[in-house]
Amino acid sequence: MGAFGLPKPEHVSTFERSAIAFGRLSAGRRASRFEIMDVEVPGPPSLPRRMALVVALVLLSPICAEYLIGYDQIIGRPLELLAGLLILAPLYGTVAVLIREAARRTGRGWATIVLLSAAFGLVQAGLIDQSLFNPDFVDEPSWDRDRLPTHIPELGLSAKYLLGFVAGHVIWSFGAPIAVVEACAPRYAGRPWLGRTGITTMLVLYALGAAIIFREHTRDFMASPAQLGVTAASAVLLGIAAFALPRPSAPVSGWVPRRGWWDAAP
Repeated sequence: MGAFGLPKPEHVSTFERSAIAFGRLSAGRRASRFEIMDVEVPGPPSLPRRMALVVALVLLSPICAEYLIGYDQIIGRPLELLAGLLILAPLYGTVAVLIREAARRTGRGWATIVLLSAAFGLVQAGLIDQSLFNPDFVDEPSWDRDRLPTHIPELGLSAKYLLGFVAGHVIWSFGAPIAVVEACAPRYAGRPWLGRTGITTMLVLYALGAAIIFREHTRDFMASPAQLGVTAASAVLLGIAAFALPRPSAPVSGWVPRRGWWDAAP
């Protein structure tokens, strides 16, 4: 408490400041700067906090994409699940971080994140593991049972798998993990978390993970040049559209989000 039993400035909520200002103005007095000032914008997050947010997103992305759905045979074998993260985290997690970083650095919002996620979904399913085109990607009867009813011979793909793979990456691989991690630290949700070194590290890790998966899944199958070319062109167009969107209007000042569990006062 401050002098005369009044709360100190840092302990006064936005609602209390607005009420004080309204009361002063109603009484014919001009409100002081303290009474109507906006809440101070938080400074950039510290390096340890940014590292924690990045690591959380890198790990949560593959967990959402591959483990929470529960379709993989290794579900229920913890050691194999942990070992799988060594490949899946660079493949999915780094992309989630880069997508978020690109959107936040350019002042764009969720429409950009969704379009970039769709672009990387096409890259993953059409260029890296090529599950979009490989008729024998999974050696199980259910693969053909789900694929053949919507198979498009001219394109060499299943419409069901095209929608499922791309939408799955948009929601599970990238969108949901980004939303969850940002919700844990809402004060820093709209801020970049990486510098040049961090971005370079994410790119290198992704390239390594993508190279391993590409080599593993193209030993016995390779999509046609036309399929690869159309997929790559579609991904590029989605990327261009993501950054062609207008930036959202600036948020209204004076609203303070609730602190996330990563936002504990230092």
